[in-house]
Amino acid sequence: MIYTKEPDPPAYDTLVGNSRSRSQPTTPTASTSSFQLPPKPPVSASSSSRSWIPWSAAQRTSNEVQANVRNLIRQLVVGMDPSQDRQPQGSTIADAAGGILHSCADACAKHEVSLSTILQDKYIEEHSPLYWAIVKQSPTRPDRQPRRVPSEKHDEAEAEAGPPDVLGVLLSYTVPMKSSTISELRLACLSVSDQKAFQRLRILVPKFSSLSGADRVLLGPVLPSDDVSVEIAAGNNDGSFAVNMQFSQFHKRLMVSREVGAEFVVRNRIWHFSLTFTDVDWSDGPRAGTWCARLSLQDSSPSTWFDGRLVLFEPHEGRTTATSESGELPDLPLPENVVRMRCKSYRLEPTSDRYKQICVSLEENPAFASLQYAETSYIPADEKLTVRLEARLTRPSRDTDDECRIA
Repeated sequence: MIYTKEPDPPAYDTLVGNSRSRSQPTTPTASTSSFQLPPKPPVSASSSSRSWIPWSAAQRTSNEVQANVRNLIRQLVVGMDPSQDRQPQGSTIADAAGGILHSCADACAKHEVSLSTILQDKYIEEHSPLYWAIVKQSPTRPDRQPRRVPSEKHDEAEAEAGPPDVLGVLLSYTVPMKSSTISELRLACLSVSDQKAFQRLRILVPKFSSLSGADRVLLGPVLPSDDVSVEIAAGNNDGSFAVNMQFSQFHKRLMVSREVGAEFVVRNRIWHFSLTFTDVDWSDGPRAGTWCARLSLQDSSPSTWFDGRLVLFEPHEGRTTATSESGELPDLPLPENVVRMRCKSYRLEPTSDRYKQICVSLEENPAFASLQYAETSYIPADEKLTVRLEARLTRPSRDTDDECRIA
């Protein structure tokens, strides 16, 4: 019996070579409004086209396609050069990625092989291609605001997408994303302390965000609406950092969910910060029902001491989000709107045990206490609350009057 074998995806070197010889890149450039997934090729009806192919031959062909696609993607990830990510003009490995993945998607569709599954399989040194795309990408790549994966509704209010890179191309074909893959990508961001990639994934993959279901309903389809930025002072060896957080529709979310929070990555740890009404008694802290600020480590973050302060801004004052010319974090005004957050006799650890977390009452500070009420002057007309968390990862001083100004 004779059958015609479908062609395999082109070799990696062929695709890369072709991309370098073209005057136009294979994927959209910065001039496009967003990074769009290339149109998926039509899938022929397998029942009619393969009805005459022996089952074993069809299976063998699918296995060959899967093996070839795995090999192409491995070469793509291994061949990533972080320096090329900073060259949006001209041909780079990112330019070739679009053509390679398009060819792989075409071959997989014809042979009923899941490209999404291949991209999430941990077959490259016990990790998936997505993991390595995050770990290997340039840490100095400029901020980008890419759109969500194709399965999610796009919104014109989102920022323009930047030039695509290997991670963006891989994510475009990873639909749906498994929970285990999300956990692995969080680990990748933690490993390289990449807040930009972490924030980017919150935009591209809604399931990656820690927003509650109620928050998703309130905020609508444009996610994430909360803005989180990280600052690190140059030359400091005490693990100091600052995080600026702006929460949309703060009071409404607080009243519905009883908690408003955000996750961020800094100093090779994933943190979860929230403003909440605690539902349990803390042995040496707030009682159940108290209006509090809470901080904890997530995932497999290393344990650490924590000495910091939470700062609340007047809406008309705005916030300082950049370091000074000397590389130091700027001093902040309004010392009366500051609440200390620090470890006591224990280190923070990534556990559900509340004795390894920080929870401080906000009710003794008039400014922070007022956030419980819709009429507070600290929540402007746009309903966006801005707070700043400053910290150093050192054991706190015994001096309770220490202001913990991070410099």
